[in-house]
Amino acid sequence: MYSDSSSLVSIVLPVYNGARFLAESIESCLAQTYENWELIIVNDCSTDTSLDIAKNFASKDTRIHVYSNEINKKLPASLNEGFRHARGKYYTWTSHDNRFHPDFLRVYVDYLDHNPSIGFLAGSYQAIDTEGNMLYKVSLRDPEKFIPLVNTVAYAFMYRAEAARMAGEYDENLFLVEDYEYWVRLWMCTKVARIEECLYFTRVHSGTLTESRKKDIARKLLEMRLMYFDRFTERLKKTPSLLRDFFISIADNTSGRQFIMLYLKMFAISPIRFGLYYISVYRPLKFLKKFDWYWALKRKVFNK
Repeated sequence: MYSDSSSLVSIVLPVYNGARFLAESIESCLAQTYENWELIIVNDCSTDTSLDIAKNFASKDTRIHVYSNEINKKLPASLNEGFRHARGKYYTWTSHDNRFHPDFLRVYVDYLDHNPSIGFLAGSYQAIDTEGNMLYKVSLRDPEKFIPLVNTVAYAFMYRAEAARMAGEYDENLFLVEDYEYWVRLWMCTKVARIEECLYFTRVHSGTLTESRKKDIARKLLEMRLMYFDRFTERLKKTPSLLRDFFISIADNTSGRQFIMLYLKMFAISPIRFGLYYISVYRPLKFLKKFDWYWALKRKVFNK
């Protein structure tokens, strides 16, 4: 049992047609060695037996609460709905096909309890297949340094409710990248730390993303990085190599006037390290391809 003084953890579990693995995900919450938690399941208009499974567990444990969206709202809206009901000091969420290690909550809560300056904690995770067999471990790169470059947080995390209030809700217009954008906001308003222990299991499915879905994700990632461009560059000035990599990750996916504006900003920060590096060393040909006149000249030469 837990003591009255222990910190309540709110776990949100959005589900849409997740009947195959939902029970396993819920059971991983029930198996936690740290018992002061509430599980908030948000059913996003599932057409399978997900809702029945969730209600069955809720009827047996008062820590489990089930809510249903009236229409299918997708993941970010379901997360927001879940956290509006949260009462915990600490927040985390999981997916209907993933599961926690029994010590996940205990280790993460203990870290946050003993490190009050840290508002956002992330850790390594283990990939499993559809049968639950171990595939590979993913060790987390330092999120304090790498969040602007890549979604290094991924799956295993916990953050303070007060940090969530500062960051706001998940952006419902950024479906597919809503989690990454939210980590960025937490990164900007609180201190981030990592732990090496691997206490979360994420299921790798055989299906692959369609090309259109990949393009949607790439487009939204670019939009997000452009939205936070000034804040990213300000934070990354202390680590020039990361700032350079951040610029390259954006520059490689922009062109024309948009590219020129970004390039001039980076050139103003450091003409040699960023400006000339991109032109003369890293992407000399790609730099030329950013401009319409390059393609016009190429057509003129080769069409003769």
